Parts: sequence; structure tokens; C-alpha cells
Amino acid sequence: MIQQLHERWGVRQIIFVDDLFLASRLRVTEFCERLLATGLRITWTCTARVGTVKLGILALMKQAGCREIRFGLEAGSNELLVAMDQATRVERSGEAAGWTHEAGIRTKSLP
Repeated sequence: MIQQLHERWGVRQIIFVDDLFLASRLRVTEFCERLLATGLRITWTCTARVGTVKLGILALMKQAGCREIRFGLEAGSNELLVAMDQATRVERSGEAAGWTHEAGIRTKSLP
């Protein structure tokens, strides 16, 4: 499908709006490997929960054209996160953003 969008309509960038995009390492790995196999020169962005980011997959994502991950950061304090019944903590958010930055992928925060 991505190849058809690129060839027929000239699509060069795709945005995946799915906060569970990174939840399955296998799915992301297969997606990146298939995209690389096509030889297409497209870039893409995705949304993700900080708890689903895995250090080992980010380099492959960058190689496959990922330019940005948009994280849903709910709050900047653990007390607020607990009050909002969120499973993640501020430290995990910082870790995920740091790994992403180190991989050469931009990060943005979603409201």
C-alpha cells in the first residue's frame, strides 16, 4: 500500500497515529524490514506511549525512515501521574525521549 501511495500519488511522508504503534516489537521490526526491502525513500512519523519504546528497535526505525516520534506525555510529576492513574512515570518518559534522541529521531510531546 505504501509503495502504491508513493508511486501513484508521490507520497513522501506518512504519519501513523496509533499510540500502540510500538507495542509489538515484532510488528515494528517486520514493518521496517519490509519498508527497507522496497527501497522507497519515504519518511514517516508515529505516535507512541513512552512505555512501549524499546531501545533495540529505534536504530532500525531510523534506518527505515522514521524521523519523529510523538509521545503522549500526560504530566511532568509522578504525583500527578499517580493521581491520573497512569502506569508510566516521569523517569520512563525521560528515558524514552533520551533513547529516541540518541537514535537520531526527533521527539515531540502530544497534549
